[in-house]
Amino acid sequence: MGLRSAWNAISAVFKGTGSPATDWNRAADGQQSGQSEPTAASLDPGAVGALPSAANVPSTSPALPQPGLVGLEGDLAGNHIEIGDNITLVGTIKGQGNVIRIGASQNPQTLNLYVFGHDNEILIGSGSLLQNLRIEIGSVRWMCSRARIRIGDGFSIASQGRFILPNSGNLLEIGDRCMFSSNIVVRGGEYPHLVFDNESGAYLDVSDGIFIGNHVWVGEGVFIGKSVTLPDDCIVGTRSVVTKRFDETHCVIAGNPARIVKRSVRWVANEFMLEEQFPAGHAAFSDTQINKVNRAERERAKAKAVSEAQSPAVTVETD
Repeated sequence: MGLRSAWNAISAVFKGTGSPATDWNRAADGQQSGQSEPTAASLDPGAVGALPSAANVPSTSPALPQPGLVGLEGDLAGNHIEIGDNITLVGTIKGQGNVIRIGASQNPQTLNLYVFGHDNEILIGSGSLLQNLRIEIGSVRWMCSRARIRIGDGFSIASQGRFILPNSGNLLEIGDRCMFSSNIVVRGGEYPHLVFDNESGAYLDVSDGIFIGNHVWVGEGVFIGKSVTLPDDCIVGTRSVVTKRFDETHCVIAGNPARIVKRSVRWVANEFMLEEQFPAGHAAFSDTQINKVNRAERERAKAKAVSEAQSPAVTVETD
């Protein structure tokens, strides 16, 4: 699903309830030009864009708790929860009409989930490495409705990650194959603080959504604020503070406040993917000293494993 489609779908939900949709319609009409178009999360890659909105999903939950809902407390009835294999949810959900759909993972993953409000939506694609990611929508004292988190397939994040959407209507979209390091905070706004222009009285604290494209690498300790766009194939440097929209792909974005520090870059998750994903880089990497060291270490480990497998078992006799 492209950026325009996502905004239109969300605007339709707001219009259907009679709530104001001015800011969402403005984004859908293209007044934020140059943004990337991250792919919305899908449990079925062939059905991107077909996921129902929270308003259209029956407010049902299993009569008996599903395997994987270990530690998830609160209002399980009246919400729609689907989780794939190897996914465990812990935390609290308070409210009705919330939609939570998490695709399967190859290895056991735990998601810490705290949802306070109604008709919110959390969609995470398949093959994710969540590492105890903490998602917070609203709070005990500040209920939040119709917030959206949509994350594509193959997403990975290291420890101590937090995604915070405190206000109704907040939106976070992350595309496919994104890799987040540890101690990353993504915050869609503040609650319940309000900021105005002192002279005109205009409300200034508007969040137009956070959009992170496909194949984006975010370094350790990064803070991503509201109204941010990170285009496809970018790298965000360690400890950066990102507070605005970028429109160039294949860039390194770093600093506080973050800015483009290098252009025309390409990253690959690890050397085992290099030959297939970037042949030119594979040829260059093969000649580096680090690759020679890596190969030597792998050969040493392989030889040790073979030697241990061939060694006879030692029997310890006791009196």
